[in-house]
Amino acid sequence: MYETYTDGSFPPGLVIQRPHRIVGLGASAGGLSALSSLFDALRADTGFAFVVISHRARGPSVLSELLQKHTKMPVVEITDKPIQALANHVYVARGESVLELKDGVLVATDTGQRSRYPIDQFLISLAADQGLRAVGVILSGSGTDGTRGIEAIKGSDGLVFVQLEDEAGHGAMPHAALETKLEDFCLPVGELAKKLGQISEVPRVEIENDGSPALEQLFDALSTNSGIDFSAYKRTTLGRRIARRMAVNGIESFDHYVDLAAAEKTEVTELAHDLLIGVTRFFRDPESWEALTDAMCDMLKADPELNSLRMWVAGCSTGEEAYTLAIVLLECGERIGRPLHFQIFATDVNAHAIAQARRGSYPVAIVEDVGDDRFARYFRIEDNVAVVVPELREHIVFAAHDVLSDPPFRHLHLVTCRNLLIYLESRVQHDVLALFHHGLVTAGLLFMGGSESLGSLSTAFDPISMLHKIFRRSATSTIRASELTLKRPKGRDASRRAPWLGERTSTLSLAERVLLDSFTPASVIVDAQGIIMYVHGRTGLFLEPAHGSQTTVNVFDMARDGLQFDLSDIHRQALLDPGSQISRARVPVRTNGDWSSVDLSAQVVERTGIYEGCVLLSFAESDTPPAASEIAGGEERVVDLQEQLRHVQRSRQSFVEELETANEDLKSANEELQSTNEELRSANEELETSREEMQLLNEELRTVNDELHEKIIDLERANDDLTNLVSSSAVATIFVDLQMRVVSFTPGASELIKLIPSDVGRPLSDLTSRVGAPVAELSQQVASSLVFLDREVAHDDGRWFLLRIHPYRTSENMINGVVISFRDVTETRALALRLEHADRTLATGTAAIVAYDEAGKHRWTLGSPFGFEAADPLGAKSPLDPEHQRQLRELRDVVASTQEPRHGALTRGEPAQVYAYSFQTTDADSPVGTTLYVSRQRPELLEST
Repeated sequence: MYETYTDGSFPPGLVIQRPHRIVGLGASAGGLSALSSLFDALRADTGFAFVVISHRARGPSVLSELLQKHTKMPVVEITDKPIQALANHVYVARGESVLELKDGVLVATDTGQRSRYPIDQFLISLAADQGLRAVGVILSGSGTDGTRGIEAIKGSDGLVFVQLEDEAGHGAMPHAALETKLEDFCLPVGELAKKLGQISEVPRVEIENDGSPALEQLFDALSTNSGIDFSAYKRTTLGRRIARRMAVNGIESFDHYVDLAAAEKTEVTELAHDLLIGVTRFFRDPESWEALTDAMCDMLKADPELNSLRMWVAGCSTGEEAYTLAIVLLECGERIGRPLHFQIFATDVNAHAIAQARRGSYPVAIVEDVGDDRFARYFRIEDNVAVVVPELREHIVFAAHDVLSDPPFRHLHLVTCRNLLIYLESRVQHDVLALFHHGLVTAGLLFMGGSESLGSLSTAFDPISMLHKIFRRSATSTIRASELTLKRPKGRDASRRAPWLGERTSTLSLAERVLLDSFTPASVIVDAQGIIMYVHGRTGLFLEPAHGSQTTVNVFDMARDGLQFDLSDIHRQALLDPGSQISRARVPVRTNGDWSSVDLSAQVVERTGIYEGCVLLSFAESDTPPAASEIAGGEERVVDLQEQLRHVQRSRQSFVEELETANEDLKSANEELQSTNEELRSANEELETSREEMQLLNEELRTVNDELHEKIIDLERANDDLTNLVSSSAVATIFVDLQMRVVSFTPGASELIKLIPSDVGRPLSDLTSRVGAPVAELSQQVASSLVFLDREVAHDDGRWFLLRIHPYRTSENMINGVVISFRDVTETRALALRLEHADRTLATGTAAIVAYDEAGKHRWTLGSPFGFEAADPLGAKSPLDPEHQRQLRELRDVVASTQEPRHGALTRGEPAQVYAYSFQTTDADSPVGTTLYVSRQRPELLEST
């Protein structure tokens, strides 16, 4: 936690308290109360640094001052000077600055305008800088700010805390954070602070690839719980994610964590969820997407007939990259000037992420990544959430798919796989890249992440941009079938092969292949348009390549003579009635100049997966050849159909001409509507911008209102304290302005100057004073000279008061009147007179006062009635004879025990002199126990006094 900082930012050798973790606290409307409660409950020695980010307007703020009252940690407001984040400190961001963390240093940048999403911006930089030591906390607030930030923190293996939505003053921000399903803890503020204080430093977990029993046990639990084999993941990735879960559970031993996972299935679920977290966002690495756009446009320009594209986004997570690719393709079509028909297959092993991707709803804060223009075109706002428009959504098919075991897609023009391979071991990376190569058409593109490489398959792809990791499948490269088998690690079902690849080496797989080939008719799986997705068996008797371009894979174009109409008909009927099997028996088909018959069947594939909704077409060659009448009937049917077709074409021509006339009218109306629509869109964009600005302003007003409310409470408390102070001090006070008009007064002042509440505003000289001093004139003198005045004045009832007049100074050090105060000094004055009299008496030498403590020890002597000074009359050097001393000591002890005074007289010297004496006790709080008063005067006078 403590180390010497040596980069030159601090004096050499200075020990800097480096925090275990840096905690980003995001709060907005209602956040002041949540922050105050959090720091009230949070201990000051966690070893963490806390950074508070809220929505506030430009200018000074009292937030740091208010928070300092709730914590013993130093609260520092961040200025334009970089600040090193230190342990056990609280840092408050200013409203006009964009705050980021770089190498543990807080850097505030004034952009000249308010940031719409300051919490997201800081949390994203916190995740990038601190990794698994980052902590994000979302408290009360409006809007969705912070959602993208916690996604970044969770992706970097940090921890996420969210305030309980029902407890928050404004639950929109906690609700949006909880919608991501990324929170580690959702707690009330008090428990949240306690859990923060309990989190220890992240343990270091190193997992070796040695097949240890504990690791195998954990893999088995994960596979059983999630159905996913994580053994192909890199050990460093596993170590980070397991370390995160250990920190959450407060466990420092890997073996103990394995025991916890074995005992609690929920922990296995949480670990699997953490392992599947994907770090993604719209247009991540914008320069790379711009390079991909250029590459796609070049590919389309090189082949003017290429208008139908198939894409695969592998590891799409929550769908941001799939929608980004769809936007890029739409813009490519606009750039090259022709419409594109494309289908994007977006897959991920995480079914929860796929479900979110299908919804196509994201925080409004994605506008920071997408841009205002694209956001307005491709998204609409519903319930404060950005939803993808149907124009974009209809191009994408989302499916749960494991790239390590499920069949790949074929005939692809582009595969994007960004930052998926980096989580897999190198041997598995090679196999996955081989699959991508197998699925791409010649000259198809591969788009990879910035940290990924082709490895040993670099010769299978030609580089387009090494910087942005864009490659083209080489036209001359080939990959052996053996390379298309994903090899499992030892001990993890090593015999398992992808069910769609190559020869099976196991006896069971070989038997399955023989049975399928022997008893299953030739079949194809096609989509709704007839595009062939999968072929089983020998279909050459029924299908043949179409004339012309060899790129077509449409089953209707490839059907031999006699099959086209029946094949199309049963395909259509199967799609209309998905639950039924449609059959057509003894359909004549011409093969190699001769006729044979085939039994056709069609049914929709109902099982889930990439073939869901496709149609299975089966061809079973009939043993009975078609009769001549069937062939002739078929030929006659063809002739009739051709005649009907010509009639339909003539009718269609007439209809087209009429339609063109109507279309011209509609085109004109459509242009007018488009113009109106553009105006409405422009107005809508302006309204949306205004709405966002109003929302930001409202957030800032709420925050300022909370701060002012807290300040008002402090002022009320200070006012109450001042009122009680004035009341308890019994000092009558009058405040007057520079024109000597009464501004206010305390109740006691009305006894000295005749004041009633309605006298506020009247000149002081108009009021009747009951003290013997010209108060108005003296006040005018003080206001002119600024010299304080103290004077004792007599009240008409005999009491004495200390009159004090001094200037009234404002917080800006301006004189704004005078303050007149009266303090009752009657008793003090009487006591002073008595003391003055006692001093004169003692100075004559005719009296003395002698003090003893409770033990009878002499303390001090005043006066010298016996002709000596500072001596004890009852001590060894006393001028009194022993008998007198004894009598006085006995009398002193009696007074000390009975607490009753005693008086008497004694005779001393020649000629005889009579001394009166008196013993009495003092107050309990006095260090003096008894006092002896001796006077050279008659005893009866002493007793009477």
